[in-house]
Amino acid sequence: IYGIYSNDVEESVIEGHVSKLRKKLRARLGHDPIEAKRYIGYTFVG
Repeated sequence: IYGIYSNDVEESVIEGHVSKLRKKLRARLGHDPIEAKRYIGYTFVG
């Protein structure tokens, strides 16, 4: 997500952004289209 700055980004910052995005998408779509993949990252499942 943060490119060359990835070493300086805490995991909690990314989780915070994903949480806010999930909330907005859930309100708009009626479900959570983001799936967390352990040790891999996040996937948009539509």
